Amino acid sequence: MAPGNKPAGSDSLNFYLGLDIGSVSLNTVILDDDFNIIEDYYDYVHGRPFHVLANRLGSIFNEHPGLSIIGAAITGTGGKLARELIGGVFVN
Repeated sequence: MAPGNKPAGSDSLNFYLGLDIGSVSLNTVILDDDFNIIEDYYDYVHGRPFHVLANRLGSIFNEHPGLSIIGAAITGTGGKLARELIGGVFVN
């Protein structure tokens, strides 16, 4: 990954993804190796949580080509299905 493609404020090459996918919103966070919050997002889902999830992940990877996500934790009412779709660990 080119240095310019790293999320702002981090020298890390490996990142963690946290998702809270519910009926009202999708909360997304990217953490570095030291678990510092690098970027966070709040999106209303308007009844289409998985469409919004796909768009959010697409925008993250378009903005940061080559981003290496080494772990993901997912919670919320849509968390179990999201885990099946993208992998990661579901946390109740």
